[in-house]
Amino acid sequence: MSEKDSDSGSAPAGKSKREKEPKKTITTKPAKVKFVPPKKVHSLIFPDQRIFLEAILLDGKPAFLHRDGITGRLDFVTNFVHNDITYAPAEPLGYHPYEFKSDDDINKSIKLENLVNETLTEWRTFIACEDEWRIVNVAYDVVSYILPKLMTVPYLAGFGDIETGKGQRMQCHGYIAYRANTGTLATPANVFAYANDVKGLLIQDEFDAIERDRQLHALYKDGYKRGASVLRTSINRDGERIQHAYDTFCCKIIYSNFIVRSPAILRRTIVEYTAKRQPALDEFKFEDLKRLAFIGKRFLIWKLQTALDPLPDLTDIPFTAGAKEIYKPLLQAVYDTSIYEPLLKFCQEINKEKIEAMKTSLTALVTKACVKLRERQCPFGELRALLADYMEGEIAEKSNVAIGVRSSEYGLITDIKIVNEIKLNLGGVKARPYVHDEITDTLRDAGKSEDRQVKGWYVNPKRLLEMVEKYHLEGDTGIEAELLQLRYEIRMSGSAGSTGSTGSTG
Repeated sequence: MSEKDSDSGSAPAGKSKREKEPKKTITTKPAKVKFVPPKKVHSLIFPDQRIFLEAILLDGKPAFLHRDGITGRLDFVTNFVHNDITYAPAEPLGYHPYEFKSDDDINKSIKLENLVNETLTEWRTFIACEDEWRIVNVAYDVVSYILPKLMTVPYLAGFGDIETGKGQRMQCHGYIAYRANTGTLATPANVFAYANDVKGLLIQDEFDAIERDRQLHALYKDGYKRGASVLRTSINRDGERIQHAYDTFCCKIIYSNFIVRSPAILRRTIVEYTAKRQPALDEFKFEDLKRLAFIGKRFLIWKLQTALDPLPDLTDIPFTAGAKEIYKPLLQAVYDTSIYEPLLKFCQEINKEKIEAMKTSLTALVTKACVKLRERQCPFGELRALLADYMEGEIAEKSNVAIGVRSSEYGLITDIKIVNEIKLNLGGVKARPYVHDEITDTLRDAGKSEDRQVKGWYVNPKRLLEMVEKYHLEGDTGIEAELLQLRYEIRMSGSAGSTGSTGSTG
């Protein structure tokens, strides 16, 4: 018998060796499904489908106030799915939440006129100031709700001593305006994060810090216009650098015990100087805050009800260029209300005051002096003397050497500042030295003259005329003849941007 037969014979009849071994069961594990948390948002718009979402509290729990893209009706939803992405309402971030109840009638039509009048009543009760400033602030509350429709937005500012009503103003805006955050000493990261994520009204107290913070200054300088963004870099798990652009466009109100002097900020800001006065009521009670919050809640409903309504063009308002960017949004916001006409009149008055302030700025005075002396390559001392006359000041000296101009209004304006104005704003370049025949009283008595070499600055004629128009110097009688000659030469030259042989010097 072979070995093979011996082995096969040892197994029970009818069973093979393979059948004796226990069968292995193969279990298939279900594929792991990666859990993707919902994306939390404060507000969301799907323009192509006309869908709008606003994060609220419904019976004390986070929910969305939702505008249907087909029917236009409002309803409540706990979350929203779009393109396989789930969106959930974000928790309030430093602003008072909009609180609703399930039985609230959110489809009842709300008129802006009623909201404006109710808000103005609250301002007249708690804020002591001229009624025109109350109207400006009420209009700004409306602006905060129509921000998605605007290309530019002004800033508001309140500068004044303590106990002049700045806190009461913050309370009114904080409860009525769109997702208003009230805080102090916000960092640049706070500003662009709030503007990018919440897009609400950012109120900053103790704002004098901007004079020392270059990044914060840059954010406010550019954040009044849609499209302004801040680039930040992050590093992912693979060590790759990824750049993100954060939106900085949002409504901003600033309060400070000190005046902010930055020209770039002030050009974008409507400034109110607060004074110590006694309002009808100087403190808020619980029922007052509840009433303010109720107005804010109705503003949110009105925002969604009118989300697709276009703004009026207002092509005939008496503002141009930068002034139109500042005042037009306020006027568009309240166009169909009773406060439009008084607001328009007051904006014209504010703009007139700004123009007068621009005419007396350092840049305007240097421009005016350069127009006056453009035909002569004057010594710098002549330009300095002319500026001292404009400023009603005197020549500043150090060790018997002139170093600039000093006046009570402008302080010390050094020669370096004057030269910088000529270079940066007027396109000034150094001219070739030339011989100047200077006759002093002493030499005149002696019948002699003295040749003196003078260094000057050529200025760009077109740039000079642009600065004249920008700073509203066209009607200045002191340079009327020189302006006529400047315009004539530019028109005849055919190349207004050339520096030519005629220039103003410093």
